[in-house]
Amino acid sequence: APPLRALRGEHVRDEEEIVRTPATGELRFRQVNAVPVKDEHGRLLGSVSIVRDITERKQAEAALRRIEARWNAAIESFAEGVIIATENEQVIYWNPAAREMHGFTRPDEGIEPLEKTPVTFQLWTLAGSHMLALDEWPMRRIKRGETVRNLELRIRRPDQGWEKIFAYSGAMVDTAGGERLIFLTCHDLTELRRAELARRESEERFRLALRNAPVSVAAQDRDLRYIWAYNQRSARPDQIIGHFDHEIFNAEEAAHFTAIKRRVLEEGIEQREQMWVDRPGGRMYLDISWEPVRDNAGNIVGVASASVDLTPNKLAETAVRESEERLRLALDAANMVAWEYDPTTLKVTFSENAEKVLELPRRFENSDQGYNLIHPDDMEHHRALVTGAIATGGSYVSVYRHSHSDQVIWLEEHGRAVVDPSGKIIRLVGVVQNITERKQAEDTLREQMVQIELHRRLLEYREQERQMIARDLHDGPIQDLSGMLFQIQFAKEAITDLLIRVELDKIALGLKSTVQNMRELINEMRPPSLIRFGLSRAIRIYLEEFDVKYPEIEVNASLLEDNDHLSEQARLGLYRIVQEALANVVKHAGARSITVLLSQADQQAVLEIRDDGKGFQPSKNLLDYSSDGHYGLVGMKERAEAIGGMFHLQTFPGSGTTIQVIVPRAAGI
Repeated sequence: APPLRALRGEHVRDEEEIVRTPATGELRFRQVNAVPVKDEHGRLLGSVSIVRDITERKQAEAALRRIEARWNAAIESFAEGVIIATENEQVIYWNPAAREMHGFTRPDEGIEPLEKTPVTFQLWTLAGSHMLALDEWPMRRIKRGETVRNLELRIRRPDQGWEKIFAYSGAMVDTAGGERLIFLTCHDLTELRRAELARRESEERFRLALRNAPVSVAAQDRDLRYIWAYNQRSARPDQIIGHFDHEIFNAEEAAHFTAIKRRVLEEGIEQREQMWVDRPGGRMYLDISWEPVRDNAGNIVGVASASVDLTPNKLAETAVRESEERLRLALDAANMVAWEYDPTTLKVTFSENAEKVLELPRRFENSDQGYNLIHPDDMEHHRALVTGAIATGGSYVSVYRHSHSDQVIWLEEHGRAVVDPSGKIIRLVGVVQNITERKQAEDTLREQMVQIELHRRLLEYREQERQMIARDLHDGPIQDLSGMLFQIQFAKEAITDLLIRVELDKIALGLKSTVQNMRELINEMRPPSLIRFGLSRAIRIYLEEFDVKYPEIEVNASLLEDNDHLSEQARLGLYRIVQEALANVVKHAGARSITVLLSQADQQAVLEIRDDGKGFQPSKNLLDYSSDGHYGLVGMKERAEAIGGMFHLQTFPGSGTTIQVIVPRAAGI
């Protein structure tokens, strides 16, 4: 014990001991100082002990050691690197993270003064523009009293061939013992900066791609306020960012978009829709997708949208669809079927109306299926035309008969070759039309033309007969009657009996009337005015004579000269139609006035005869009128067609009648 040791003459200084308190059994720490007490002669008299309770101090020291151990353990486990150096820049500690970052594998590596470190490491600016001098290093700056915060530098280790990006922070630290230490942390940002660079490059590529693409992107927060927008094609970013949909779109579109985005926020499921949108520059057809934006914890914090402008595609698609519809309507209206033939596969594909128009399938797997339906007499000629188009890259037109549901129909086929840039035939395309009705119409037209020609010749023959009869009457009976009148006049002069003279005058008057009637008949058969004066004057003379005969009917006329543009046959035909029309008015119309017009327009002569008579019920077939005794109408139509003209009739009960004949000015020449 310290007191006993002092009695032996030992000086005990700051001796620590542990004692147990009898009452509580608690352990207490004491510090004891004991010294021997001697008299003036040096004889030991006793000892003096000073005891101080240091339990609290010892407990505090134990707590401090525990904290220090935990701190050391924490530093050792830091993800960040920790470097501690003396005030004189002598590195005394690297934690494991710092050693690994700097490529150390042994605990004794890197324990050296700062001056020797550049042999192992090089520090460069973040941009890599130049290597730092030692005075620019973080440790030297801290020694100068600076505080370094997040200083990003490039660190290179030439002996190991690597380069990294570190962020350094640190300051000078005063220890409890009065020692000053440099405390420096470093964080490896290499992967983070590489990721950021890759992200920036990706964003730049993304922007470049969007800049030349019809794609717009945007982001909105949970309140659906726009917080980002790029490549908006219908508005500037400042017109979008900070705004809501109802401030950008019309009410209906804004409500629709808001409902979709609310669903994305609530359900977290991507939505997509294609629709027309009204924008300041016009309507746009957009393919829009919306998807949730999540934070690192996976919470939905907004909505991202991407829209692709499909307007040109939609308009082109609509135009193609409308074009196809017009083509379909045109094909249906023309009774046509479009087809395509592949010379390589021998397949023939028809348009969708093939079954309706021709009762054909949509496709022949082999072209022989089509050839087998062609009439044997037409097949070889048709095959030669097709083969020739394939060989020359040209086109062809073929008319042939086709077996069709136990009957034969006529088809007209137009085809042409399609070649690639090298000149190779890649397919034949064309249309085929059912022309059976046209062929039948052509046959009917030929028959009608034959009938018209026959009528023309009959009329011509009739006119010739009329002229011959007119000449015979003029040269025969009229001359004879004129001679008899002369003889009667001569006899009358020789007779003195008054009664006989009176009878001779009566006979002479009857003969004169007969001669006059015969002369009028000759004029109708072969009007001399038509030969001498032309059509207009001949009609006018005839109307003057008609007015004398039928004064109760008002006659009006507007007649232009034809100036010899009509043939003699055409003039005569029109003249006869006027005669027949006026005869019909007298017989059937009960008219009070007649108007005759002769005009010229568009290389045509137009004759119109109008009356204000009682009219009649029109019929589509003029031959029906013959049963009612209207033979004149049939004759007028035949005369008009015989001179190459067209005959039109307009009438209705109580509305009078108009006859119009249109003759080409070159008709009959």
